[in-house]
Amino acid sequence: MKRFFVLLLVHCLLLTLTACGGEQKMLHCDGCGVEVHVDADSSMTEEWIVMCSECEKELGLDNLIDEK
Repeated sequence: MKRFFVLLLVHCLLLTLTACGGEQKMLHCDGCGVEVHVDADSSMTEEWIVMCSECEKELGLDNLIDEK
């Protein structure tokens, strides 16, 4: 029984370590300049129009995403 719990603990730790390994890159919001983090493998660059969640709400853009 003790061996089962040790294996379960090891399994949970491995899942935790692999789930948190996503690298991110930093972009800047075109509205207010705050840092916006996206996945490193994303094709987004500073050339894109990037908005933080606060600026999206202010412009009413957050509702456009929810309607789809």
